[in-house]
Amino acid sequence: VLQVFYRHAQSCPAQFPDCMAYWGDLHRNNASDPVTVAHSSDPYGQTLTHAIHAKLLQMHAVDFKAANISSTDIAAIAPPKEVLFSVWYHEGTLPS
Repeated sequence: VLQVFYRHAQSCPAQFPDCMAYWGDLHRNNASDPVTVAHSSDPYGQTLTHAIHAKLLQMHAVDFKAANISSTDIAAIAPPKEVLFSVWYHEGTLPS
């Protein structure tokens, strides 16, 4: 199980002006419910789980190298079977 939490202010930093574009543009199962579960057993979920897996491997490449983890061991890390994501927008001030 991998849990990743992102917290964004109402605006993105100047160096990353489109910080929410990736998540905000993802297909959601229900526009009224911000939570979507993508399963690797369906085509959309497979694309998403593999994209996130590849990004995480890329993000941790330096750490893998520093820990002397072999490319064989890295290749054996399985992508997630499911991804739960939630995207919502809040107009006005953020809740306290």
